[in-house]
Amino acid sequence: MKRMLALVLALALLPLFPALGEETLPEPDVSTREMLLGEATAEYFYEATLYYTGSDGVSLSQATRTLLVQTGETLLDVVLEALLDSSLSPAQVSVIPGDTRVISREISGGLVTVNLSIEARNVQSDQELLLIYLAISGTLLEMEGVEGVSVLINDREEGVLGLPGGVFSAIEGDVAAAWAQMQAEADRYLGNAQGSAT
Repeated sequence: MKRMLALVLALALLPLFPALGEETLPEPDVSTREMLLGEATAEYFYEATLYYTGSDGVSLSQATRTLLVQTGETLLDVVLEALLDSSLSPAQVSVIPGDTRVISREISGGLVTVNLSIEARNVQSDQELLLIYLAISGTLLEMEGVEGVSVLINDREEGVLGLPGGVFSAIEGDVAAAWAQMQAEADRYLGNAQGSAT
């Protein structure tokens, strides 16, 4: 009888204490967190610095674009798409051939590897190929968290002047100096290799 009386009393007091009868959920974390480079989120705008061919055709110029990153897209994909899309900036000329597309991209630590379609090789000279590498690496190195960029064409590293492209880890502002350095290194390494073979 005492048990029954205790049970009735407990049931009678239960409406007075609703928190005891309900399971409480934790409050959502409203603090902002840093997004990872390849992570997708809800729509937001991102101000990107894109590198295009300069007016002289042998240098790079910067253009700042505000890009919309939509749900399901990654920031990296949107920036690469904007760089390859010449219709976004009629005043700027992309150094990358118009029919080039990104086959794949990979992010590992701070290193981004971009694999372009074979159409990227449709350039007139190795100097234009170097411009492609510098435009892509300069654009991606402007993004937070990117420490190095490697560019492949059709799953292969395409060399410049017979030298491997390697990983670009700094934005090269002086293309003429980079080209002169590549020529000097090609002469030094390939010239010595050919000279020692005779």
